[in-house]
Amino acid sequence: MRFLAIAIGCALVLSGTAAAGGVDRVKDGRWARAIVVRHEDLPTWKTEPPSSGKTCLPAHLDGQTAFARSQQFSSSAQSVTARAWVFPEEQHATTGFRRLVALDYARCLAREGVIGARILGTKQKRFGVATTGDRFRGIRVTVRVVQSGIRFTVFVDLVFVRHGRAVADAAFTSTGVPFGEAAETATIGRMSARMSRPPT
Repeated sequence: MRFLAIAIGCALVLSGTAAAGGVDRVKDGRWARAIVVRHEDLPTWKTEPPSSGKTCLPAHLDGQTAFARSQQFSSSAQSVTARAWVFPEEQHATTGFRRLVALDYARCLAREGVIGARILGTKQKRFGVATTGDRFRGIRVTVRVVQSGIRFTVFVDLVFVRHGRAVADAAFTSTGVPFGEAAETATIGRMSARMSRPPT
């Protein structure tokens, strides 16, 4: 079940990179890499390379100057991954943020499926998470699955934040029960703090 939960999380959020022309892309690249979840954020969690398959959440956003994604962090039946984008101006970041939060991830996952199990149903709703940054949104995707005759539920909490000209998201995946808002809030808080400190 742990590996299936991770696979569902990957199917939603991890993808390749792309970048647009604009300001100092080297500096913006350093900033994007600094924003995402790092080993010191979850020092006891196992790290794995991110998945590179087709996903429901776009990696490329119009106008971006930099993109970064974290490793996949897992512990027991939970996993965390994150991504960050940097844009030349705040208005571009706002547009990218709005695109991310407007998508129907539950419908996409139901359509795309997941290897190793059958999806019985999906649903998506907004959920409360601590507010941070200039814009924020929490979306919970609930996935009912059957694997080897066993039925269970996987929760994927997607948290999106915009701060200035940076946008970030994090996916918190958990089997059986939601991940837990306290841990989500702490992780997003650390990412948001790094979003507020662009490299000089």
